Amino acid sequence: MTNRRVFDSLNSGPCSRGSGEKLVAGGMRPRGQAGSDRAGLAPLELVLSVPMLMMILSMMIIVGTAGSWKLRTLANSRQAAARSIWPRDGENDPYPDSWWPASASMNFRSASPSPVEIDPFAQHYVVRGPIVPSPGGGQPLRVIDDTLDMTLGLEAGFAEVDRDLPLWKQLPHRNHYSRDTLFFSGEQWQHGSMGISNNTRRMLVTYEYDLARYDPAATQQMMAAANALVSNPMRQTMFILDRDDELRTWYSDPYTPYSDDRYDWLSFYPPVARGCDLDLRPRVDVLISAVENVPRQIAQRFRRMYEEQLNQNPPPPNASDLQQKIQQLDEFIASLPQP
Repeated sequence: MTNRRVFDSLNSGPCSRGSGEKLVAGGMRPRGQAGSDRAGLAPLELVLSVPMLMMILSMMIIVGTAGSWKLRTLANSRQAAARSIWPRDGENDPYPDSWWPASASMNFRSASPSPVEIDPFAQHYVVRGPIVPSPGGGQPLRVIDDTLDMTLGLEAGFAEVDRDLPLWKQLPHRNHYSRDTLFFSGEQWQHGSMGISNNTRRMLVTYEYDLARYDPAATQQMMAAANALVSNPMRQTMFILDRDDELRTWYSDPYTPYSDDRYDWLSFYPPVARGCDLDLRPRVDVLISAVENVPRQIAQRFRRMYEEQLNQNPPPPNASDLQQKIQQLDEFIASLPQP
């Protein structure tokens, strides 16, 4: 109550500023005019807070750019591994346009040592294969583990980038990132990547098969059979089977494209059917039947050649001899047993 009286006396006393002003608590303010004691400080506060706001904005840009380069490095390490999958090698594949600088590196390499210590499928029946005994000896053939070893086919895609910071480049930091991405791409067990054709015997790359080791007697028999073919006294007579001068003179080039190989259709040697069987008797029966049909095939081929020569215009001077040979071949073919 006492303070209030003192305040009123000051406002009405001779020490007052006059009728137009009134003393209020905390300072002087024109009478009838509302206001704040912090008037005019907002611009000052803005000036003081701008550096902090700019610092926060710069940090947001730096962190966002760093995250972007991290993701790009990871994506390009995967791209480097994916583009190396056979039959591609990644050598001529350009960098992604506009978002991967030429100064950055992007390649692939073998993942060695392998991060997979043990192949989880090594003991699977498909990988191990059946137990196959060697012919004659009965010893089991050892499976070549490396053929289907998945730990040998891991490739690592590698990408690395080193860039300046977008802001505050004077800082001792850079956007330097490197990533490795493992890809199971080295071995997919396809014919081309394994260096074998579709007609190659799988036993040579699946089992450790050495005839001289498992069956020495069979090795000697094979060598003896090969020597017998080379030193055969009837070898000159058997030239008709694949190198008869008369046939090759008339037909010139006897080779025609057949799959990936050159097929000689003037060769009368019976082909052996390809396959992988433990029981060879059915294949042997087919081969014997083909051998018995060789005389018929040779006679028919010569008859066709003589007919082509006889049908020339004008007729050849030895037309009568050709006609006689055709008649002899017809009689010979008729005397053969039916296949």
